[in-house]
Amino acid sequence: MANPNDLFNAVRNYANALNNGDNTPAQMMEEVNTWFKDSSQEIKQRIEKEVIKSVEKMGFAKKSEVEKLRAEIEKLKSAKKRSAKKTTPPRKKKK
Repeated sequence: MANPNDLFNAVRNYANALNNGDNTPAQMMEEVNTWFKDSSQEIKQRIEKEVIKSVEKMGFAKKSEVEKLRAEIEKLKSAKKRSAKKTTPPRKKKK
């Protein structure tokens, strides 16, 4: 994960390259922006992992799991209704 020292070192290296004429300010800014994007992606991935781990620890179900269960329940209800119709004998008419 990105830490402040990495950022400080990166900026210092970019500034040195700029002072030496190795990079233009635009190149330096593009490199810094790329570094920020990469770092933010890494932070986002770590946060997502921690959230998933915490949710699993708490015993919560994922939305996809709940939807699968709902579909299974509906399927079972439909099967039960069909079998109930087949096994119920027809009623006799009263005279």
